[in-house]
Amino acid sequence: MLALLSFLLLFLTTALAQDVSEESPYWHDRYHAFLSMAAYDYSYLETCPLFFTEEAKQKNFPGNIEPPFTVIIQFGPTLKQGVSGYAVVVPEMNKTVVVFSGVYGWENFDANPASLAPLNVDCDECTAHAAALEAWLEIKELTADMAAVQTVESYNGHIWSLTGHGFGAMVAQVAAIDLGYRNLAHAIHTFGSPRVFNPAGAALFNKLFSGTSNTRTVANNDAIPQVIPESEDYVHVLGGFHVFGSGNATYGQNYEYCSYSASDPNCLGGNSRADHWFYYTTPGTCGNQYNATTYNPAWNEAYEQAQAASYATVSTTPISLNMTATPGPLPTSTVSETNPTAAPEKGGAGQDSSAGTLKVEGVMRWGGLAAMGVVGLALL
Repeated sequence: MLALLSFLLLFLTTALAQDVSEESPYWHDRYHAFLSMAAYDYSYLETCPLFFTEEAKQKNFPGNIEPPFTVIIQFGPTLKQGVSGYAVVVPEMNKTVVVFSGVYGWENFDANPASLAPLNVDCDECTAHAAALEAWLEIKELTADMAAVQTVESYNGHIWSLTGHGFGAMVAQVAAIDLGYRNLAHAIHTFGSPRVFNPAGAALFNKLFSGTSNTRTVANNDAIPQVIPESEDYVHVLGGFHVFGSGNATYGQNYEYCSYSASDPNCLGGNSRADHWFYYTTPGTCGNQYNATTYNPAWNEAYEQAQAASYATVSTTPISLNMTATPGPLPTSTVSETNPTAAPEKGGAGQDSSAGTLKVEGVMRWGGLAAMGVVGLALL
C-alpha cells in the first residue's frame, strides 16, 4: 500500500499538462512509428529505452521526474491472428500508448465485413474487417478491457493513444472506435494500414478522431494500404499522411497531408512491399534512421519467406462473430489530442482470458480489480 501511495504521489506531483499543440503532427507521427516498428520481436524492451531517455525528456519537458519509458502491460499473441502488443507511458510524448504488433500472412485472415455490434456503438450499419475485430475483442478480454491502462490513465494526466503497423494498424483502428466511443482513447497514429471499415464505420471513426488526433500514414509507395480494394464494404479513414524520400535534414523524410480526402492518391499507397518496412525506421528498431537508404533489403526477403510459410499454415475458415450488444449513445464531444478537456473514465470491466499471454508490470490484482503499484521497466 505504501508503494502504491508513493507511486500515485509521484504522478500527481509531476505529470505535467504539457501543451504540445504547437508541435508538428510529424513529431507525433514519427514517435508513434518508432513504437510500432519496435513491436516486432519484442525489441522495444531493449531499443526504445535507448531513444526515450532522461536527457531527451528533460530537453523537451524540463523538471519532469517521471521515468522516461515505462512499460505497464504486455499482451498476446492472440490465438487466431497472433497479434501481440504492449502499453507504455512516455512522458516526453505526453502519452500513454497502446501498441499493436503487425503480423505476417494477415491477407489470409477472414476479410468478410463484420458488424460492430460487439463494441456497443450506436451504428447498426457499421462494419469492420472480421479478423481485425476479432483480434481486438480477444485482446480486450485478455486485458480486462485494458484495465491496467485505465488505472494509470485515471491519475497520470497523459493522453491515451493507439498505434500499430500493418495488421496491427487495422486492429488499432477497431480498438480506437471502441475506446474512443467511451471517451477513453483520444488519439491514434497508424502506419501502412489496409482499409478496415465500410463507409458508415469510417464515418464513425472520423467523427471520433479528427484533426491532429489521427494520422493514417503511408510511406513512399507502400503497397499494403491497397491490398484490400475500395468497395462498398471497405474505405480508408481520413487522416492521410504521406512520408516520402530521404531529403528532410531533421527527420530524414519529407511529408504531405491528405487529411481532407480518404481517396487522395498520395495516401493510397503504391506497388512496393519493400516500402512497408520503412516508417521512419525499420522493424526491430526504435529511433532515428535519417536516410531511407538505411533500409535493410534482408527485411523484405524475410517478409516474403515468412509470408509464404504463413500461407501454408493459416486457415481461411470464416470466423463467426455471433455477438450482440445493446448500442449506447455516441459521445456528444470528442477530445483533442493536444488539448484534452475531459478526464478518461475510470475502472475496467471483464475477466482475464486464459487465451494468449498477459503480463502486467507492477500491477497487483485483488478480487479481479487492477490496482497500480510500483511500475518500472522490466526487461522480460
